[in-house]
Amino acid sequence: MGDKLLSLMEDLQARIEELRPRNINEAQTKEWLIRPFFEGLGWDFTDFNQVIPELSDQAGKRPDYSFQINGETLFLLEAKALSDPLTDQKMIIEKLNYCSNLNVPLLLITNGDLYRIYYSQLRGIGEEKLLAEFMISGDWDEILVAKLRRTAFAENELVNYARDLFILANIKDAVETLFANPSRRFINDVNEAVKNKLGHKFGADEVKKALACFSIELNQEQLEQENDAQAIEPEADDQFQRVVLPESKELYDGLLEKLRAKGLEFIEKPTKVYVGLWNSKRSFCQILGQKRGLPLWINLEMKDLPEQDTLFVRDVSKIGHWGVGDIEANVTCKSDLDRIANIIKKAYEKAG
Repeated sequence: MGDKLLSLMEDLQARIEELRPRNINEAQTKEWLIRPFFEGLGWDFTDFNQVIPELSDQAGKRPDYSFQINGETLFLLEAKALSDPLTDQKMIIEKLNYCSNLNVPLLLITNGDLYRIYYSQLRGIGEEKLLAEFMISGDWDEILVAKLRRTAFAENELVNYARDLFILANIKDAVETLFANPSRRFINDVNEAVKNKLGHKFGADEVKKALACFSIELNQEQLEQENDAQAIEPEADDQFQRVVLPESKELYDGLLEKLRAKGLEFIEKPTKVYVGLWNSKRSFCQILGQKRGLPLWINLEMKDLPEQDTLFVRDVSKIGHWGVGDIEANVTCKSDLDRIANIIKKAYEKAG
């Protein structure tokens, strides 16, 4: 799948570069960019049991395409012209209403280059339901794109991924609320656990004050290992064998060398998705090996960085992404290594 997918994306990148100056319209974008993309992922646009154009909802509204398997609509797709920035909030809300009317969890909006994936069960309206995004001519995640294959939808891979994020985000919020405003019963439960360990309790106000100091961090590495307990233990080199790209492995090795030269002591903990860099307690950076450089996620917030560093990263805290860090960066050449290593060092120091 890897080589075939890379070939597909390279062909589409060349098309986008050639077509962008022509200011093509929506119909042309569908025919020359969107349809070839999904056909390359195993969807047959000539099979009326797979791809249905303009399927009406109860209100008579029609998305451009409905994608089905065994008579079940799995996701809707709204197509726009290549030049459309996909930022029209009224349009996004309207298309998400299609999903609600048809009881479909996933919506894709695309201009043939940028693909934005929305999950209707996420809280909020419009843009707040954005799950993930990628750009064919820019940064794209091979594993995320692969979840759009017809065979992947037959296994509900993207729906399960969205559902897992939905559950984790809501449980995280619930636990944080519980810690910030603990009930008397919860304080008593904590004190009972303290008594079992120390032989005495703390005051209720002391427990409440201590609970307010905690923050919740999701251990996605552990989650992945538990969900795939029977899998062969992954190794760091697997990330680069998967894409068969020695240049990517060279950047990875160079980054680790820079980090160790800065005094960082860490271990590599590979998962089936990425390699996590851990200090003695927790992960502070996660790295994905793929053709277009090294996408990585750093356990920092944008407010932790000086203004100049924010120019080279993006905040992905409100959209779906691999890794547990909320800042995303991409190492594309050796000249990026020093700058990114300095940012990673801040996360290492923050992790304690």
